[in-house]
Amino acid sequence: MPTRVASMFVIALAAGAMPNAQSTFMSAPLAGTLSRLFENTGTYAFAAPDPEDAGRFVAVMYIPGGKLFVVSAESDMPYAISRSIADHAYRDVYLALLAESTGKFYVEDARANGLLHALAGSDAVDFVYDGRRTTRFNSDPQSQHLSGTEYDTRFAEADQRYAHMLHVLIDAARAHARVVLGHRRAHLPQCNSPDDAAEQPRKGIDAMSIPRHTERVETLGQSFIR
Repeated sequence: MPTRVASMFVIALAAGAMPNAQSTFMSAPLAGTLSRLFENTGTYAFAAPDPEDAGRFVAVMYIPGGKLFVVSAESDMPYAISRSIADHAYRDVYLALLAESTGKFYVEDARANGLLHALAGSDAVDFVYDGRRTTRFNSDPQSQHLSGTEYDTRFAEADQRYAHMLHVLIDAARAHARVVLGHRRAHLPQCNSPDDAAEQPRKGIDAMSIPRHTERVETLGQSFIR
């Protein structure tokens, strides 16, 4: 599984483009980029350290069809988390960060399109948990005993924080892609003719299928914020 995860991220990122940073909602274009990456690669998880906050990590799980579960937290075992990332055990990192209690920030992006204000009556509501409270962006502040100003302030803060988390993940994936591509180029076999090149086997791309575990992921995400 780790080999295919790494290989497919490399292929998608080598061909893909970074999102436009200009958006009313900062997280929207970034979430779109990350969700398309998952769709294109058939993978479902990724994780990375936060370069702006030592000891903090970010991890994401993706539900096919459009749903992102993203968590950022500090870890009291940073070496173990870093080792899991190096081993491409991204799902393990996600679960470990969910279990952390220090500085945790969790986002459920209901349609993998960034934090947005849901229409009244919508069953796709984005929400965040900051370790103390859950805020649902359902366009109904009163149902959460919030004023309009409080609701808007929480949304702006959550959108900015979520955008940072997505940036960390996308930037780390791009850096990983550059390293892996450079390593592959350095170890390409010598080919004397186009026919020789055509006969070289593809490695690490289709070797293993990736299990989805979608129902379990959603259940685990919910259980840690209640």
